[in-house]
Amino acid sequence: TMKALAGVVLGLALVIVGRPVGTGTTSHETPALPSSFRSVAPVPAPQADISDEALTAVVQRSCAVCHNDRLLTGNLSLEAFDVAQAPQRAEAAEKMISKLRLGMMPPPGLPRPGGDTLAALVDALEKRMDRAASRKPNIALISNVLAKTFGIYSAEISVTGIGRTPISSKLGVVGMAS
Repeated sequence: TMKALAGVVLGLALVIVGRPVGTGTTSHETPALPSSFRSVAPVPAPQADISDEALTAVVQRSCAVCHNDRLLTGNLSLEAFDVAQAPQRAEAAEKMISKLRLGMMPPPGLPRPGGDTLAALVDALEKRMDRAASRKPNIALISNVLAKTFGIYSAEISVTGIGRTPISSKLGVVGMAS
């Protein structure tokens, strides 16, 4: 039936959401770096807890120097970024996680925060984003992943019982790419 198919599709989508499209790796694996970035060390796992306020100060000192409202380096401003409110700036937070996890930011030659501060920043951002995603799945993102990964372009999906708010999204009719 259509509901059973939608349930299977949604289940598959939830399993693959953590997987970058077309890479075949999970979010816990480090993707291969382009040769131009191989000399940059990836961020290790953090060893200490650092407060959100302290991490926000790190973002302001280390990131907003280039990524501000005036320069908009990489078309990104982190001038008003608050680690505690990362899910409200999901696109910026995901960019930060990606670039920091790969060791691409701060760029080679620029000062880096000491110790495992960057690892703590990545860890805090990932935890906040994961917590927000677990409370409210992004049906549009799931649909996009299904379309790009499996060629399933749309379905009528209705999910209830996630948190206290039913989520419904009209995505069309199930169809496979030819």
